[in-house]
Formats: sequence, structure tokens, C-alpha cells
Amino acid sequence: MIDLHCHLLPGVDDGARDMEEALALAQLAVEQGITHSVLTPHIHLRHYPNTLESLTPHFHRFKKALAQRAIPLQVALGAEVRMAPELLLGEAWKGLPKLGSTEQGRPVLLLEMPYSHVPAGTAQLLRWLSSQGVQPVVAHPERNREIIAHPSLALTLKGTGAWLQGTLSALGGSFGVEIKRVAWELLDKGAYHYLASDAHRIDKRSTRVEHVLQMLTEGLGFEQTQVLTQDRPWAIVASRF
Repeated sequence: MIDLHCHLLPGVDDGARDMEEALALAQLAVEQGITHSVLTPHIHLRHYPNTLESLTPHFHRFKKALAQRAIPLQVALGAEVRMAPELLLGEAWKGLPKLGSTEQGRPVLLLEMPYSHVPAGTAQLLRWLSSQGVQPVVAHPERNREIIAHPSLALTLKGTGAWLQGTLSALGGSFGVEIKRVAWELLDKGAYHYLASDAHRIDKRSTRVEHVLQMLTEGLGFEQTQVLTQDRPWAIVASRF
């Protein structure tokens, strides 16, 4: 699996609390079949005012620690960016960490909505980013309360040209029956461009993904599961590794 959404970088957001937990998550990821991970710490002005410059030293320390422990997880630095005008409009998006790029060379940017609702103007913002040459990805739409009530809203966002990223643990039921139902509905409708772990901590929302991958293989078949967890993610990040 190629994981394009995880919070393994220690001490910078609500993910891994320290280096030991980060390394434990990385070791578990390897054991579960994850070979490459793009680390996506939150960038959120109010709670996690991270920047590419502030995150880079943390990334290099983590990469060095992986090598010292001989943990064969390949990593790159990205971010999960809160969908806010201050972070995205004008030239601001250019300074944000990207996941990778499309086959056409468009930078791929992972975006997060609030869980409570789909903010007014979200579709317009996604279209504007596309007009700037960006490929936006909307993280875990299945966990947004407004989309839970009206799953077709996720398809409306996809209709802007944005990609949607589903979360494996949501498909596995870790967030409850209702979110699992919406996640599988979106999956069945072909809404997701790829799936990721969104791993945070070793004791909750970890990199333990093998059982959900098995469920997907049984439900979708091996080829489609590979498209969602390996082929499409790798097409985005191949140039980074």
C-alpha cells in the first residue's frame, strides 16, 4: 500500500505524540504492507499553524530515526490543509507542502473541511484552485456531518474536478455504523480517487490496515483494491521517491 494521508510526524499536531510512538506506527505500517507514506500533518491557522519551513526539520529528524532503527518505510513530507481562504487564496497555496503531482504535472494538495458542515463557497474554492493549476483532494468526506446526512454532496464536490480520499478505518467501522455506511456508499458509487489510513496514534486510529484491505479485496476484488491503495497513490508520488 502507498499511504498518502497519515499523521506519523511526531509532536506537530494531534498525531504521534513523540518519536517512539512515531517509530512504532512506522514499524506497524511496514508489517501491515505499507511501503511508502506521505506524512500529512495538519496545517490549521487556529490549532496547528505549521508551515513547510517549520515542518521540514521535524521531517528530517524522523527520516534519520527511521534509518537508525532500520525501519524500511519510505517517507515524504506533505500536509493536510484546512480549507480556509487565508491559507489558499492568492499565492498562498504555492507555499504549502504538496502530496505530489498528477501525470499532467499539476501539484496535488490535500484539503480538509470542518467535520460539522460543508462551508459555503467550498465548491467555488475547489474550482478556483483547479483554475490555478492545482489538483485538490478532499480528505475523508464520509466523516463530514452534512455529507453523512446527504451523501450526494460528496459527489457534488467531486463534480468540481476535485478528488475525494476515503479512510480505511471508516470503511472498517472504527468511526461507527453511520460513517461506515456512508463510506461504503461513496465507495460503491466510485466517488473515491484513492484510500488512505489517516493514522494518528498507536492506540487509536493506527496504521493497522491489513484487515480492511482484506475486506476490500473480498468486496471489490484484488485489482480494484490495488487501484485505490497502490496504483493511483503511486501515480501521484512516484516522482518523490
